[in-house]
Amino acid sequence: MDPEVYNDIRKCVVRIAIGTPAGVFNMCNQPVRMSQEVHVYDGLSERLTPGNVTRFNVSEFCHNCVVIGNATFGAPVIDKNGEMVGMNHSHQYPLTAIKISALQGTIRNIKNTLWARG
Repeated sequence: MDPEVYNDIRKCVVRIAIGTPAGVFNMCNQPVRMSQEVHVYDGLSERLTPGNVTRFNVSEFCHNCVVIGNATFGAPVIDKNGEMVGMNHSHQYPLTAIKISALQGTIRNIKNTLWARG
């Protein structure tokens, strides 16, 4: 993973999960798998809620973690090794998360657009 992109994603997680030690999450370089164990981190209540990947495509995946409202938008989704595999972006069941690889591409595109504007 590009170290600059890694640091940008880490900074986003820290901002989104206000008041949490989110900076300690490493980014997972492995693709998500069906039935993979994942957890959503709710920074406000400092809880992990378990679940599993239920389906996925190129840029996102669904999971069945049961979360309270605070953990829906922007909450990090981590695997059993504590590595971040995605970021929640839905509030309806099943919850959907953007994959880390898709976030990398999005941040890179935003940076390129901003640099082009000068």
